[in-house]
Amino acid sequence: MNHKNKLFIFNEELKSKSIKSFTRTKYCRFKASDRLKFYSTISNWVFTLISLLLIIASLLDVYNIFEKSSFFNFYQTSLAITILVFFQVIANSSYELKSLRFHQCAIEISKILQKLEHISVVDKADEFDESSKDKIKQILNEYSSILKRYENHETIDFLEYKKFTMEEKNKKEESTDKSMFFLEISIFFRKYIIGLFPQFILTVVALIGFIYSFSSFIVICK
Repeated sequence: MNHKNKLFIFNEELKSKSIKSFTRTKYCRFKASDRLKFYSTISNWVFTLISLLLIIASLLDVYNIFEKSSFFNFYQTSLAITILVFFQVIANSSYELKSLRFHQCAIEISKILQKLEHISVVDKADEFDESSKDKIKQILNEYSSILKRYENHETIDFLEYKKFTMEEKNKKEESTDKSMFFLEISIFFRKYIIGLFPQFILTVVALIGFIYSFSSFIVICK
C-alpha cells in the first residue's frame, strides 16, 4: 500500500469518526436546549400558580370572608417567602439563557459538520493528499474551539441520543431492544423526577397548604 492510499484511509477514518462525534454532540446540544426550555416553561407555570394562590389568600384576608386561623397567617407568610426563594432559584438556573446557548452551540456545530461532509463530496480518492488532511484538522480545531466556548451537556442528553440511535437501529432491523425500556425509565427519572423535583415539591406543598387552609375556613365559618 503506497503512501497516498494510506493517507486516504487515514483521512477517511478521521473524517468518519469526526462526523459521528459532531453529529452526537449536535444532537445532545439540541436536546439540552429543548430540555432547559421545557424546564423554563414548567417553572414559569409553577411560579404563576403559587402567585395566584397567594393573591387568592390575600383577597380572602382583605375582604374578611372568613375568620382567620393561625395556620392561615402562617401559610400566607410562608407562601410569600416561597415565591421569593423560588424566583431566585429560577433566576440562578438561567434556563432560558442556557437553552439559547446550547441551541447556538448546536447551530455552530452543524455548520462545521457541513464543511466536513463537503470534503468527502469534493475530494475523491485520487485527490486525497496532505491538503485534505489539513482541512479536516482545521475543522477539528474549530470544533474544539466551539466546545470551549459553551457549557457541556448533561448525561440525560447523551441518553436521549442513545435512545435515538437505538430506535433507528430497531427500525432497520425491525426488532425491539429490551434495554430500551430501562433506558426510557432512566431518561424519565432524570428529566422529570430529578430535573423538576424542586418545582414539584413547591407545587404540592402550596396546594396542600391552600386546601388545608380553605377547609379550616369552612369549619370556622360553620
